Amino acid sequence: MMIINELNIMPSDKVLIIGGSGGIGTYLLQMLNIMSVDAVTYSSKESAKFLTENFNNSIITDEKNLTENYFNYIIDTSGLDELIKQVEPFLKVNGTIFPLSLPNYLACRKDVNVVFKNSPISPKSYKEILNMISHNSLIPFIDSIYDFKDTKKAQLHLKNHGKKGRILVNIND
Repeated sequence: MMIINELNIMPSDKVLIIGGSGGIGTYLLQMLNIMSVDAVTYSSKESAKFLTENFNNSIITDEKNLTENYFNYIIDTSGLDELIKQVEPFLKVNGTIFPLSLPNYLACRKDVNVVFKNSPISPKSYKEILNMISHNSLIPFIDSIYDFKDTKKAQLHLKNHGKKGRILVNIND
């Protein structure tokens, strides 16, 4: 929600989400769909199956299938600057890159903007999200749940298999 508000995304915009199969990406895709935004996900082939099964959005696994100067926004949820650099040519002039976990990302192009903001969710936004979940307009996808003692296994799962929703660690016995 913070991303959508910060960028002032409108229904007429075209958004490319890098790594949209994780917890943030799945929420973001759903919120953009509610707004009728043209949202495309740039994903690994492994995650593309999950995304295709759960979303009606376009899923791209190879940047060769993208159109230059097409997107108003690129939102990166992967944290991999090499992926942003691969898709940067497909951003319109004066378009915006929003890297969620790369505060020092530098664009290759001088005619695009980079906006980094990573702040806690406000209580008002949190209540809105919970309301959307309770009314089934937003679905929390859960990849897996691990006991606290298996935190290393959870980290290995993330490293070796990527995410398809949130990976949770249960801290209660």
